[in-house]
Amino acid sequence: WLTNGWYIYNPLDNKTHFYDTPGSTIIFDNFIKQSDLGTLLEMAGEVLPIIIEEEQFYFSNILECINVLDHKKTKYNYYEDGSISTVINKYYFHENRLGGSPIFKIPETAKYQILCFEGLSDPWDEFKGRYEELKLEGLEFIEIYDSEKDKNING
Repeated sequence: WLTNGWYIYNPLDNKTHFYDTPGSTIIFDNFIKQSDLGTLLEMAGEVLPIIIEEEQFYFSNILECINVLDHKKTKYNYYEDGSISTVINKYYFHENRLGGSPIFKIPETAKYQILCFEGLSDPWDEFKGRYEELKLEGLEFIEIYDSEKDKNING
């Protein structure tokens, strides 16, 4: 499986330490594996070696999956027939269930999404905070939930 047809889709893109993959996985280079961010990736699941175009990379299979979604408040997308879609329009979380591994999945979106939290502990102990402190590039963070904004809206 180490050389199972892996390739870099656009080799003309700027060199980065991270590479996009289908699904909810992360591919990264040896620099990240040896860095302080690598330890957080290892905490969250499996870090498996792969060879891409004769270079050593790593595949992160995030296994940390937390039942944190607040189903009563979460807003889902619906199909025309009225059945619920797997697409979530607005996330709401049980904040008291967050913690442990700073990078994780939730059962509802585990096949296509990796999540992390921010502001629950020291930035160095959180995935995004450590990523930013190390001045890394190559990942995109999209805010899907902000408990402070939610408190201001809902009282």
